[in-house]
Amino acid sequence: MLRTRLFFGFAALILLFGVLSGWFGIDVIKDRIVQDAQNRVRLDLSSARSVYAARLHEMETVVAMTAAKRLVVDTCEAENWTSAETRARLHVIRRQFGLDFLTLVSPEGEVVIRAAPPYATGDLRPHDPLVARALGGENCSGTSLMTPNELETEALGLADRAFLALEDTPRAAPTTKKTEERGMVMLAAAPVKRGPKVLGMLYGGTLLNRNFDFIDHLRDAIYASDDVNATPGGSATIFLRDTRITTTVPKANGNRAIGTRASQEVSETVLDNGQHWIGPAYVVKAWYLTAYEPLRDLDDRIIGMLYVGIEEAPFDELRRTIILRYVYLTGGVVVLSLVVAFFLAGKLSRPIHRLVLALSLIH
Repeated sequence: MLRTRLFFGFAALILLFGVLSGWFGIDVIKDRIVQDAQNRVRLDLSSARSVYAARLHEMETVVAMTAAKRLVVDTCEAENWTSAETRARLHVIRRQFGLDFLTLVSPEGEVVIRAAPPYATGDLRPHDPLVARALGGENCSGTSLMTPNELETEALGLADRAFLALEDTPRAAPTTKKTEERGMVMLAAAPVKRGPKVLGMLYGGTLLNRNFDFIDHLRDAIYASDDVNATPGGSATIFLRDTRITTTVPKANGNRAIGTRASQEVSETVLDNGQHWIGPAYVVKAWYLTAYEPLRDLDDRIIGMLYVGIEEAPFDELRRTIILRYVYLTGGVVVLSLVVAFFLAGKLSRPIHRLVLALSLIH
């Protein structure tokens, strides 16, 4: 029957274009949602880097302004290393600006005044790159690793804060190491000068291990608006090598995942090869869209990583919802097109049928 043949012809074309448009649309939706989210995380890493650099710059400014104070300059010029007034003033500044330690060093590189208990002095640091640069007349700041002994010499309790028991973490590189005792410290230093003459130097630092105030500030600076809008929020972490020393990533029990470790593929890319990792990664207990970059010390050695990321599951759910709606819409259009094709086939077949019938009567 002509009407049936026309309808099946139309139906074949409709189904073909429906399947092709559905396949193409689903493929675009699937890639676009994750790609847009991943691009956003890449930009978030730039923001995190800026927040980290801003804190270092703030510390450098505080230390430089303190080093320029008349009391500090006079103390260094007179070599009055037992000045209780100077130590008390440095102690107030240290607490006011959230520094864990603030230390005055002589031109020979000997620590002469510490502003935090146990107020130890006498250790020599002439070869420390931070000390050397400041004694050379340069303001500087950066990140460094300190041993437990160094931490405890700077301030009581820092070694205990730095100590972390390592936890078994899925997809992390195998290791026999059970603890991390080193501390990662943000440092800033400035020379103490009278005119062009360097009379000593001052340095201050903040321990990053368990520094939840700073990592929460960093995270909120990037993702706070997401929480307000009830969209998927993000997380931030600072690693000492591959170990999380401060983080907003939760474990299954809801506690912060300090002591857990990065996945092996991330560690090899960032720590071993010095490259950025931009892409999905397994983070503690779930897949995240992530961005990692190396953290380097003053000698340009890679000592850790800076991370930001967004959990992937909400975007998978969003992708499934949009794809399902697109399938329903495409299916509805196909069904409607088939109905129209059915009536159109009937309308076209009638005059053709009459013409065929007339020709058959003529012959």
